[in-house]
Amino acid sequence: MKIAFMGISGSGKDFLANYLIHNHGYTRLSFSDQLKKLAHYIYPWFEKDYPSEEKTLPLNISLSTGELISCSPRDIWLSLNKLREIEDKIFIRMLTEELNLLESNSKVNERRIIITDIRSNEELIWCKDNHFTVIYIEREANDYKKYEIDNHVIENKEKADYHFHNNTSGIDSFKFFFEEVLSNG
Repeated sequence: MKIAFMGISGSGKDFLANYLIHNHGYTRLSFSDQLKKLAHYIYPWFEKDYPSEEKTLPLNISLSTGELISCSPRDIWLSLNKLREIEDKIFIRMLTEELNLLESNSKVNERRIIITDIRSNEELIWCKDNHFTVIYIEREANDYKKYEIDNHVIENKEKADYHFHNNTSGIDSFKFFFEEVLSNG
């Protein structure tokens, strides 16, 4: 089964995906990972990813040039998101290339794939066209800062195949949801 999560920042998409990866053998892909790879390539001092609690904190890195980098990882990713103005589907193209490579190398476990971050209309359409089950994740008491890109997620909420209410009390309700709804669907 191929699954794609959609939800605003801080809804718990990566947390829930980790359950599928570690307990059901899913392979994780992400549109934003393509952006993160580019950021790391452009800025070698930039990590490939950051823990959730550090994504919005200032980096405070001093470079050999004397520059101080004080923006957050999320700020850098969002600024690189402007690449969509040149090639609207750049991250879709890059993810498609990665998926094709995985499939050609037979590294995908029985086509169990989880995409953790539908953000745009085009990403949603791509997932639907490629037979992903789209799940909208909504978290109680989500105190994350909202970003402009989250607006597309909210607008597309009703286009998801399923909705999961993440009550943040652990993984048990998602286990039940996965076993009862997704495993039988």
